[in-house]
Amino acid sequence: MRDLTAAFERDPEYFQKHPEALLSCEVWVRGQARSWREYIREHLRTQEAVARGECDARLLFIRYEDLHRDTERWRRAMYEFLDLDPEEADPISEETKTKPGFSREDPRSFFRKGQPGDWRNYHTDDFARWFDEEAGEELRAMGYADDSRW
Repeated sequence: MRDLTAAFERDPEYFQKHPEALLSCEVWVRGQARSWREYIREHLRTQEAVARGECDARLLFIRYEDLHRDTERWRRAMYEFLDLDPEEADPISEETKTKPGFSREDPRSFFRKGQPGDWRNYHTDDFARWFDEEAGEELRAMGYADDSRW
């Protein structure tokens, strides 16, 4: 990862020029996959506890992809879930970073492109294998993959 970080520091467009390099560090990919796996497992445990009545809570599950596809619908759903009037909310905008995605990509910014599925531009067979070995079950549970060949 050190070499990849140095390459990015020298040229912020390094990964756009070499997309196969972004997800090429096995240790990093596996670590990120394990972190995501644990997040999803905890999420699913919480959903199950709420469904069984073991936890007095309400949940609203929103996928990032759905928020992009129909922002206004899910925005309204979030406000209603919180018992707020969606009509009183400020409009969605790029300036307030409430609009999903961004008009231009800034590789150095925390707020990058924000496009669902952008990871596919950096996909390699090794990346898919490593991620699937660490979190494949969770990918399938969340509907992101049907099998190990994603």
